[in-house]
Amino acid sequence: MPVPSYRVPVKVARGTYSNLSSNVGSLEEGEICYANDENAIYVIEGGALTKATADLSTSSIGDLSDVDTTTAAPTDGQLLKWNNVNSEWEPGDILLSDPSPALSADLDVVTYYITTTTTNGNIEVAANGTGSFVVRGNTNSGKLVLNCETNTHGVSISSPPHSAAATYDLVLPGTAGTANQVLKTDGSGNLDWVDQTAGVSSIDDLSDVDTTTVAPTDGQALVWDNANSQWEPGTVSGGGGSSARSTVTQTTASLANGAAANATFSSTGKSGQFIKITTDRAAWVTLYNTIAARTADSSRLETVDPTAGSGVVLEVITTGADTVQVTPTAGYYNDESTPLSELYAKIVNKSGAASTVQVDIVLLPLEA
Repeated sequence: MPVPSYRVPVKVARGTYSNLSSNVGSLEEGEICYANDENAIYVIEGGALTKATADLSTSSIGDLSDVDTTTAAPTDGQLLKWNNVNSEWEPGDILLSDPSPALSADLDVVTYYITTTTTNGNIEVAANGTGSFVVRGNTNSGKLVLNCETNTHGVSISSPPHSAAATYDLVLPGTAGTANQVLKTDGSGNLDWVDQTAGVSSIDDLSDVDTTTVAPTDGQALVWDNANSQWEPGTVSGGGGSSARSTVTQTTASLANGAAANATFSSTGKSGQFIKITTDRAAWVTLYNTIAARTADSSRLETVDPTAGSGVVLEVITTGADTVQVTPTAGYYNDESTPLSELYAKIVNKSGAASTVQVDIVLLPLEA
């Protein structure tokens, strides 16, 4: 449409909003006014200024009256979220805008970390109910790595490999324990702190070895004493057909005069020949081929000869420190169900006073 050649100019009251407002009584109803300090147009309605246009000076979202991007400047990736308390839109993070965020797919942190800007703040992971925090495996078993403070090295805890088919729980103790204690398990995964058992520093520290009662001499070895269920020093004879004679010794504890004690001579060979017997004081010494034979003969009097076939292989009576030559030579053998390299003795103190009694037997083992 062509511009008419005759135009009537429209007069508009101009001035600051404050000036227009203070002189609104001189303006007519419906009159248009321009507030030059606001760059906005007003209309007189009901004797008051009514804005007819938006603020023509608005050039960014932060200029809007219900948007605050000044108090907290936005950072990369943030969005505007509504603050109901301040009745305005403010910059905020995407996750913080959702009070209960839920993933719909795997979360890929790419090359970033899960962290917090809270001073000394914790990062907590909470499972639901009896659920667990699980470190999944991939090409290797699940591994938890604890780094040093500069993240240049660390230690790790790994699950056993798939081939182990391992499924178990380890429950830590309720306390930190005391110095030098170690962790032990009850076999069901419950761990506890216990004191360390002192290590074995010598062979005599072993519960089944006795090298104190009779100290070993040069060339002896440990031999088994079936009666005492322990290893003791003894002289090792040769194998079958050996002609090497040896000496075996036993010493009783202190015995009252006339009292008896049992003893076991080891390293005798399963069979052999007696050569001589020495006592360090008056004694009655009886040797048997089984423990049962010694037990059955325990009540026999010194003046009564042993019954033939009763298991007595040799008997001597001395009147003091004496050596009895066994002539003619007498043989012996162990007759237990599993033959052992042992002879069993009953030793009676006949010295006239309480004393120990030492008995030395020189013999020739024939069967190792």
